[in-house]
Amino acid sequence: MKKRVIATVLTCILFVSLIAGCSNAAEGPTSAAAGTAPGQSAETPGTASQGNDAKEEIALTIASIIGKDIAPNHEPVTRLLKEKFNIKAEWTDISTDEQLNLLFSTGQYPDLIWNYNGEGTIKRWATQGYLYSIDEYMDHLPNYRALFSDEEWNTTHTYASNADGKLYYVPTKNYRSAAEAWMYRMNILKELDKEIPATTDELYDLLKAYKEKYPDSIPIANRWGFSNFLKGFALAFRTGTSFLYDPDSSQLEYGPATDKFREMLIYVSKLYAEGLVDPELQTATDTQWEEVYANGLNVLEYSYTNRPVWANNVMKDADPDADWQWTSQYVTAYPEKGELVPKELPYQPWGSVLTKAMTEEELQRFLEVIDWSCSEEGQRWFSMGEEGITYEMADGKPVFKDDIYSVTNPDGKEIAELGYGYYLIRSRESLEQTGYADDLALSKEVEGKPYRAFVSYALTEDQEKELIDPET
Repeated sequence: MKKRVIATVLTCILFVSLIAGCSNAAEGPTSAAAGTAPGQSAETPGTASQGNDAKEEIALTIASIIGKDIAPNHEPVTRLLKEKFNIKAEWTDISTDEQLNLLFSTGQYPDLIWNYNGEGTIKRWATQGYLYSIDEYMDHLPNYRALFSDEEWNTTHTYASNADGKLYYVPTKNYRSAAEAWMYRMNILKELDKEIPATTDELYDLLKAYKEKYPDSIPIANRWGFSNFLKGFALAFRTGTSFLYDPDSSQLEYGPATDKFREMLIYVSKLYAEGLVDPELQTATDTQWEEVYANGLNVLEYSYTNRPVWANNVMKDADPDADWQWTSQYVTAYPEKGELVPKELPYQPWGSVLTKAMTEEELQRFLEVIDWSCSEEGQRWFSMGEEGITYEMADGKPVFKDDIYSVTNPDGKEIAELGYGYYLIRSRESLEQTGYADDLALSKEVEGKPYRAFVSYALTEDQEKELIDPET
């Protein structure tokens, strides 16, 4: 009955969304795209059942956060849950936070959310009493807990917990300490006789020279809105888009209310006014962002270290000589103070959310899924897929098949298209094959350099209301 009501509520939400014309896709990890794994039907076993005859089947409603353009394929995970854990999964695909919020407010929320990116929203749901705290069940999660050192777990728990000191979701383990850097189209820098910029003035000179030579270009492309665009510049101006421990004043600051933030906005406003950034930087979709690359229009971006391999492939028709590379040289607006480098927390602020729509027995059954996913076998299943379907064994190691995306096969299908994709931890054996090993290289190169220190804080309800004005 509950599942039917959820479906009805979602139908109403989607109808209203279409009328209003507003459907904002959630960012972050998503469910996999449509299609059944090649060579395997929904009835074909792919995971050996392990003692499930002794377990009574349970049915769980699982919300899956998807992007606008993604048709989800839940078949492999559905099969895994049934065959290995005797869980019948009933999926509800969610594309906006508004849909989820309405389900919670009407009491028709799902049993769990598979992989939700929205720590602030999770904390609000927890305060309202909808969620289980995982603190009471850590003895059920030895494999998950082993992903973190004691220091890493203490940091994760401090940052991800609610003001009551309890943790209300299962955070994803971060396998790296840094992943974002400035990347440049090095063949263009050579053509313009430019070095990799070390200051914002040098960055501006490079952008200006490129625009003068190629008037129709879009020197910096962007996706995910203004906040994503500001990431590299916020480091350069030694500030941030929220609260931070200011490296210069040595005290807690609200970044957007500082002079340095104002100076940053003046700088990026100049870039915008002179056509040096995408005029659609706030609204550009992933597709529009990719088209800038495909048409060979841009010269640099602050992005992830795995992006140069992707960029070279996307741009190969427009610029066969495209040579995108990331660098551990960060830009600074204050040369006398030096550069700041990025530093990431030991967790990423998304993961599974376990709601009190589940019974205690159902909760403990799903905790088995979580813990198995963090075992060596589980990490491989989610990160690499299944042997014979997405990978083959070679010299004792899994290697993606010829039709699957890897750094040596950029035209292959992403395993997410087949219904897989990492969950709670990315397996080390998949990093090298997908380009994420560069994250580890960058993490090592920036180790020991000055970074913008972390600050953990919890606002009261009154303080959150007070924050609305400065945010505006």
